[in-house]
Amino acid sequence: MKTGIFYCTCGKTSSIGYKSLKKNANVDIVEVLDNLCQNEGLNYIIDDIRRKDLDRVLIGCTFKEHIFEEIVDDSVDLIFVNLLEHCGWVHEKKDATEKARRMVDLALNTDKPVPEKLTINVGEDILVIGQQYVWSIINRLTDMANVSLLLDESDSRMLQYNIPIYVGSVKNVRGRIGDFSVDISISHPMDFEKCIFCGKCIKACKKGSIDSFLRIDSTCDQCGNCINTCPVDAIDMQKEKAVTLNCGQIVVTEPGWRHSKQFGIYQNESGDYSGALLAAINAIASMGVIRKDKMLEVYKGCAAGKSGIIGCTLCESICPQEAIKRSGDTIIFDDAACMGCGACTSICPISIPRLQTCPDQWVYTQTNTLLQGKDRLTTEIIMFTCAREGMKTIDTAGKKHLTYPPVLPVLVPCINAVNEAHILHTFDSGADGVVLLGCENCKHEIKENSIENMAKTVLEAVKLRERFTIIKANPDRPEVLVQKLNDFVEKLNTYERKTRTPIKINSDIKRYVLLDLIANQSENAGEFSQKGDFPFGNVIIDGKCISCNACMNMCPTEALNNRDGKIFFNYSLCIACGLCERSCPEHAIKLERVFDAARLSEPEIILAEPELVKCQACNKPFITRAAMARITEKMGTENKAVELLHYCQDCRPIKAIEKGFLK
Repeated sequence: MKTGIFYCTCGKTSSIGYKSLKKNANVDIVEVLDNLCQNEGLNYIIDDIRRKDLDRVLIGCTFKEHIFEEIVDDSVDLIFVNLLEHCGWVHEKKDATEKARRMVDLALNTDKPVPEKLTINVGEDILVIGQQYVWSIINRLTDMANVSLLLDESDSRMLQYNIPIYVGSVKNVRGRIGDFSVDISISHPMDFEKCIFCGKCIKACKKGSIDSFLRIDSTCDQCGNCINTCPVDAIDMQKEKAVTLNCGQIVVTEPGWRHSKQFGIYQNESGDYSGALLAAINAIASMGVIRKDKMLEVYKGCAAGKSGIIGCTLCESICPQEAIKRSGDTIIFDDAACMGCGACTSICPISIPRLQTCPDQWVYTQTNTLLQGKDRLTTEIIMFTCAREGMKTIDTAGKKHLTYPPVLPVLVPCINAVNEAHILHTFDSGADGVVLLGCENCKHEIKENSIENMAKTVLEAVKLRERFTIIKANPDRPEVLVQKLNDFVEKLNTYERKTRTPIKINSDIKRYVLLDLIANQSENAGEFSQKGDFPFGNVIIDGKCISCNACMNMCPTEALNNRDGKIFFNYSLCIACGLCERSCPEHAIKLERVFDAARLSEPEIILAEPELVKCQACNKPFITRAAMARITEKMGTENKAVELLHYCQDCRPIKAIEKGFLK
């Protein structure tokens, strides 16, 4: 593959040392121009592609990707690296040059994951909900879609539109994009679908309670005159009526939406008219048949339940899009509803769902590549950056030429996709610090963020908590980001830098990776134990255990096993799913959720060693004393057959004949 790199100094305003970059580039051609996006620069690109027969072109410039896309055909792989806004306009020469070198190396030597596509028939039915801005939105939608409208209260403008209009409130939203069912409560006595707006009800009302907009005020005494005079039975004084509306998509024109936030429901995120308009535009863009990324690949071995018993609930309780549903003891992932925030992949301790748009190995590769530089940066900091407001804020800081430390951005769909193994691996690879840069108004926000809590707890255990921070970004206030980064780096400079040999990631399962990473930080780890909603559990078995093996058969990670009549427990493998506790017929197991760093490296322990009773005939151990006591209790001590319990299954038939129980 023939590769060309085209750098832009943007009128010699960049601090990057392009001679150094050009000297170390192992490609077919490198060009450095002052104004790459102008005609002279564009002609260089066109000419070099032709002369060198280039297959791949990297543009090291700014955000103006569309200009270069117009001159390069589909036969050439076009790669963009925003070197000016991320390096040349925000860092001193040494750091800007080294950071640029690493970002180019990452872009050239790693392939972005390409997920498979889903085909979804969304249709053209759109339900618009709200009061404010709604009429402007309706004006734009009615010519393109089949629109229904749900208002908070009646409005004179209702008479201007020949569309289904309801007045009421949303009670529940079910389904998915292309097939939503919206349960609403209609509080207005008028059925505007039936109403022909003849005005007879207004004239029939002796108290004047009905105005020209068909609103009924508090003076109404429900005399029934309006009902009797209505020619189409459009008036019903029943206080509330339940109706279900079906649609393919939902547009919410006002802030404060408290129902489902899944794909296909577009909210007014800014709270103004532009936000309502953007919601409508998103709905228009998704009409008809669409192709969408299949975000997740789901593997076998889920601990959600077994044999009708409910186990782990971590992913279903954390999904902000309501794309994860439970059916009995099985978890179902809705590919159409999933927006790929990565929360489920981060919270799952055994990596059952895996994010295809940003898989773990891709994250590890990015951090490894960015931390392997020719020269050391002033500070080696990885900043996991969300693709929405996080990246926009970095871009805005660059446009304003705001100076900040040379953080190395790793782009993720959402900071929910970053888990404790990613963060610890980053430190293991040589980072001085780690930053999560998320959205100030994240559409994937999790109320009680157990992902964040788990990450902080693990870092606390290995004494790295102070080298980690979370920043919420706002593109309108990049100065806040810059100040927080400067404060963070100033604090980092007080810590001693330590080097170690990074581990090699040999597993796709997060728990195994995490155990190896913590073990490699053993000089930092000490006595650390904390109770909480963690996927680590301590199992206690009391004397009621009869060694029936129910707990071991249910355990999805083999943290419990039975050898030679003894029950062994491996703390490091337990994910606290609770299946062992809930399946025990004798209620002999107690599970305690606790993260205990010291126990992660301990060998498995004997959790229970039930006393075995020997056969009175052949002297062979065959049953636990607890099991014999339990059976005796069930049979009753007055039952003469109880004495047969003292014989094993081989000797029992013979003794039954000898003692006259069988003839």
